[in-house]
Amino acid sequence: MNEVHHYSLITKSNLSSEHRQLFDLVRAAGFTIHPHLFKVIMDLLNLRVPPHALISLLKDVSDQVPSQENTNASLTNGTGL
Repeated sequence: MNEVHHYSLITKSNLSSEHRQLFDLVRAAGFTIHPHLFKVIMDLLNLRVPPHALISLLKDVSDQVPSQENTNASLTNGTGL
């Protein structure tokens, strides 16, 4: 069972010039987003996935990820170790 997986590193410089400008605008607006996630979102929008579906998905995922405050609280009260 030989499987070859190809991975590419997505950085800001890998984005098209149009996407790079939009990425810079998103960052200037105060949003922190990884370039790979930004590219995935742009690809989904290019595939005509409705924006409201992406927003709903991102909200659901963000609710499942522990916030930094919760992580810090669990570490300070000893339950995170």
